[in-house]
Amino acid sequence: MSFLIRPLFKTWAHRLLSDRYYMPLLDSYRRYGESANLWADNRWVQSVKRLQKYKNRHQGERCFIIGNGPSLKKTDLSLLKGEVTFGLNRIYLLFNEIGFPTTYYVTVNKLVIEQCAGDIERLPCPKFIKWHSHNIINFSSSMFFLYSGYSDGNHLKFFTDITKGIDEEQR
Repeated sequence: MSFLIRPLFKTWAHRLLSDRYYMPLLDSYRRYGESANLWADNRWVQSVKRLQKYKNRHQGERCFIIGNGPSLKKTDLSLLKGEVTFGLNRIYLLFNEIGFPTTYYVTVNKLVIEQCAGDIERLPCPKFIKWHSHNIINFSSSMFFLYSGYSDGNHLKFFTDITKGIDEEQR
């Protein structure tokens, strides 16, 4: 019987809700089923155990998050050498130019992970990768998987424990 209820629920929810509200709901529904299998995967268990060791590692220090975009060409990033830095997506293309790798690397963009998995795997720093891409990148001891969900922009979820998840705002 549940095989009939699921399609009906999705159809009616989509008719009643705009995409802005339907898509996060659909994502949550899908991920609810996935989360049950999360702890059965040794890669996830290892990630969580190693992530816990990072808690408060840089407490009291400042850190910089380096995004992407044309403004990076106008910014002297060499001033951040020796600082705690988080580089996003394809920031590693600038490592030679700025003279150092970022302290940490982060990407939750599935397209970047799909297209650049080999480059990401070879980065010399700890890597934080979206769990939902775990089957398209080779897991290593310097890689941590992050469980991500979506909010609608009005109801952001902030996690104080990264092992519980991160939020990707949908606009």
